Amino acid sequence: MNRRVPHPVVNEVRVWDPIVRYGEHARFSDFLYAPRLALSYFTDLLRGRAKRYIGQSPAGAAMVFAMFVSLALTVSSGLVVYAYDKHSGPLAGWVHPDASEPVEEFWEETHEVLANVTLALALLHVGGVVMASVVHRESLVRAMIKGTKRI
Repeated sequence: MNRRVPHPVVNEVRVWDPIVRYGEHARFSDFLYAPRLALSYFTDLLRGRAKRYIGQSPAGAAMVFAMFVSLALTVSSGLVVYAYDKHSGPLAGWVHPDASEPVEEFWEETHEVLANVTLALALLHVGGVVMASVVHRESLVRAMIKGTKRI
């Protein structure tokens, strides 16, 4: 099952890539906010008085970057685990075939923790979308699907 995990990730990026590249407010260049602004937006959202953004909110942008980093680390650690377990995959030549049990166990534990962090980030992201939808009285899911948002 773990061998199939990166494929939905790649497909997700492929599906959203045209939107990210061509959407007026969904370009990655529009995702750049200072971390302080993301934290301020998040605390305001919890208080029910966050500023509404036409494009990505500062907290949403921070979450997108956090999920990309988390996914990259999860996939990378999974490839290391695969190389140790099966002596195969793109990193097989980079790992010692006679590695000690603690080394293999370290990578397995690291991969498991990173996978759980990625899952937690995804759940937090969904929760944030729901919360922002309620606070701003609009369906962000509909906006994501249609690519339009009321102004």
